[in-house]
Amino acid sequence: MAGNKASLVGLLGILLSLALVKALPYTLFQPVIAGTDYGVGFAGQASLSLVLLYEDNTVRGFQDARLWQSGVLGSTIERDGDASYLVAVMVGPRGEVLWRQEVFVGDPQASLVSIETSGEEAFIFVFMPSQDKLRMYRLATNGDLLGSIDYPIPPTVVVLDAVRGPNATAMVAGAAYWLEYGMDYYVAMVSSSGVEWRILYGSLGDDLLYSVKKTSSGYFLFTGNNGTASFVLVTSSAGRVIVNETINGFEAYSAAEYGDLVILAGTLEGNAGLALLRPSGEPVILDSGVPGVAVDIAIAGGLPVSVIATPKGAGLPSVIAITDPGSAGALRLFNSSLAPSFIPLRASSLGDLIVVSGLLAGGQEKGVIAVYSLETRELEKSPLGTLYSVFYSPLLTIVLVVALSAVIFVGLRRKGFNILPGRGSRGSQDKGDGTKD
Repeated sequence: MAGNKASLVGLLGILLSLALVKALPYTLFQPVIAGTDYGVGFAGQASLSLVLLYEDNTVRGFQDARLWQSGVLGSTIERDGDASYLVAVMVGPRGEVLWRQEVFVGDPQASLVSIETSGEEAFIFVFMPSQDKLRMYRLATNGDLLGSIDYPIPPTVVVLDAVRGPNATAMVAGAAYWLEYGMDYYVAMVSSSGVEWRILYGSLGDDLLYSVKKTSSGYFLFTGNNGTASFVLVTSSAGRVIVNETINGFEAYSAAEYGDLVILAGTLEGNAGLALLRPSGEPVILDSGVPGVAVDIAIAGGLPVSVIATPKGAGLPSVIAITDPGSAGALRLFNSSLAPSFIPLRASSLGDLIVVSGLLAGGQEKGVIAVYSLETRELEKSPLGTLYSVFYSPLLTIVLVVALSAVIFVGLRRKGFNILPGRGSRGSQDKGDGTKD
């Protein structure tokens, strides 16, 4: 009986060691769509899980969504004949609708530009080209409309993104039409009185700025492209240019600040990718190997997270890409777990949560908000983690399994236990009459 127990203990120990070692690589980033790793790869562990999925059949898509208070605020513009309505929906943590607000806009060409939240208020920007204005709606946490501010916009300007500036102003990113030369990129601070200052730049083509974001230092980061090159512009609220860079061969649609880096999300040669722009040296371009466009990027769980829209009709699901900006950068890709017909439009984050908003195309379009949780853990803090991150290979797995099994085997033998059944056990003593006590 004791021999059987010892055998069982030994067997369980061997199986446990095998399970621990074999499970180790599967706790790391596991790309669902195979991509390319750059540099040394990730030094930590992480997992990405879909924690909330909300689908709304009453809207044709959510242009933006933000984590706010106890839920997620999504918004879009819906059209009814010659009129437009701003639709804002607050979704709870279980996917329940906490409140819904519809506001008559009037301009049939109106488009939702962005959402911004701060404390007890949400700010929703709507571009109204027929009325030459940008309007900022203010909503309370219960969905009540607190008011709005209208910002006059020149008739030749298209607003593609906006954030709040100081003293009730707005920082605008977009493009200005020039009949002879196409479109020039357009940066401006606007107030209720009009344009406070502006910056125009153009080449012999269409130059558009698609994104503006606030930086940790109080500046404003503008990003766009002209089809062959990307533009990165950082300005102060007074219009002083801090950074003005052009990256050839990459088309950027969004960017995020990450320490002293600017990380651009976009496309190169038909594949989604990222560009890492450092204070000095050449930009590092990361090719995901996935056809499509990285439409937006945010910082979640201490890592840059971008969302890739794959080509319509290709049958490929959208992709979540996580970057480790080391000396050369690294890229890991995850299936979004959404239908291939899902088209992501925006991404935002709060803490370790990522919000992706967009639409399900094909047939009856509907709005979609997906929330993901990103969990990370450093491996370098443990000797085994350091060993794994540097030396892991299938051969090492076998060596570790054998070594751990041998340690357990030898340890049990030294204590008098026999691993193999039927060969005696600790505490057995022959009495000389053929029996054992």
